[in-house]
Amino acid sequence: MTRSVDVKRCVRCGRCVTSCPMGILKCKEGPAAFTSDAEDLCIYCGHCIAACPEDAVCIAELPAEMFPTLHGAAANIGQLQELFDGRRSIREFEERPVEREKIERILTAVATTPVACGGNPPPVTVINGRERVAKLIPPMMEFYRKFSKGMTSPLFRPLFRLMMGKHMFKAMSEFMPMVTRMVEYYDATGNDCMTWGAPSLLLFHTPPGSVGATFDPVICCTYAMIAAHAQGLGTTMIGMAPPFINKNPCVKKELGIPAGNNVLISLIVGYPTLRYSRGIRRTVAANWVE
Repeated sequence: MTRSVDVKRCVRCGRCVTSCPMGILKCKEGPAAFTSDAEDLCIYCGHCIAACPEDAVCIAELPAEMFPTLHGAAANIGQLQELFDGRRSIREFEERPVEREKIERILTAVATTPVACGGNPPPVTVINGRERVAKLIPPMMEFYRKFSKGMTSPLFRPLFRLMMGKHMFKAMSEFMPMVTRMVEYYDATGNDCMTWGAPSLLLFHTPPGSVGATFDPVICCTYAMIAAHAQGLGTTMIGMAPPFINKNPCVKKELGIPAGNNVLISLIVGYPTLRYSRGIRRTVAANWVE
């Protein structure tokens, strides 16, 4: 049996029952207990374990060390807003590497990410060290050089439109002048305008058939971005690295990414050369329905 309630510890408070989104815990008469269909319905969110004040709930797949004790201390909304205000998309980095300990703290934050249907966040590949990140730049630029030519070719444009669909093709067509300019800039100067000299690159990917394949990696990347900023690091989400990696099986293999996994978003990380004096708050188009 992979899940159980310790009847000696259970105080019949019902918190595990209330917290379970799947309704697989009951506490009508006597201690709480899992229902007969718990094995099939459990999404491993861990709410029941986290809610229990007596450590009475046990799920084998969710060991106790996954659940740190909460002490009630939390950033207030003002402190959190100040953290958000101070975050910028950074493209100028110092040459020093990011310490492994700081990357691990980022991954610890990612481990708390809410993902589809509970369970663990999707995998993250950490490319740590400027020399290793820089190896990706020449083949990445060649990939976009060919892509740029294809998107502007009368022969290949209809094929790209068919492959991408109408809306994605329109979006990419509008984006192509920037891509072309980046390729030309790289060819003329040799300067990295993809990872911007960052010493670390995090790749967020999902296995095939993942329920949250289209959004879980982006949520995880956002958590990583904020965790990095809180440690004095600068970041920028990079959307151009994933297509290059997904279309190159050899690169995937070299990076240890399973062949079937799809890299959705990436994050460059490093120490910023600049410290900004002001934040920026853009406009949110909110539609209230009350």
